[in-house]
Amino acid sequence: MFWIFYGVGCFLSSFAVQYIKVGKYIYYIIVSFIAYILVYYSVDAIMMYISISLLGLGCATVYSSSLSFGTLQILHPSPRLMSLFICGTGVATWLGEIGSSWIQAAYGIKSIIIISSLLMLVAMVLQAIVLLNQKIVEKEA
Repeated sequence: MFWIFYGVGCFLSSFAVQYIKVGKYIYYIIVSFIAYILVYYSVDAIMMYISISLLGLGCATVYSSSLSFGTLQILHPSPRLMSLFICGTGVATWLGEIGSSWIQAAYGIKSIIIISSLLMLVAMVLQAIVLLNQKIVEKEA
C-alpha cells in the first residue's frame, strides 16, 4: 500500500506544484508526520492500511517538494546541484535501509517509527527555518 500511494503521490504532486507554490506545498510534510503517529497507534489492520497509505502519499510529496524547494533557493541552480541533491538522497535512502534494519533487529519496529517521525519533525523544523529566513530576506530587500 505504501508504494502504491507513493506512486500516486508523486503523480499528484507533479500537478499540484503547478498551482501551489512550493513554499506552501512543502507544508504537506505534516501529513507524513501525522501518518507516522497513526502507524504507531494503529490497533487493527484497517487503521494500519489507512495510515500506511497516508504515509506513502506524504513521503512522495516530501521528496519531490524538498528537491524543488532546495533548487529554488538559488537564482540559477546548476545541474550539478540537482545531481548532488539526488545523489545525497539516494545515499541517505540506502543508509536508512541498512540502519533501520539494524535498529529494528535490536530494538523493535516501534523504535523505527519513533525515529522516523522524529526525523520528519526535524525536516519540518529545518524547512520552516528556511521559509522564515526567506520571508525575512524578502522583507529587507
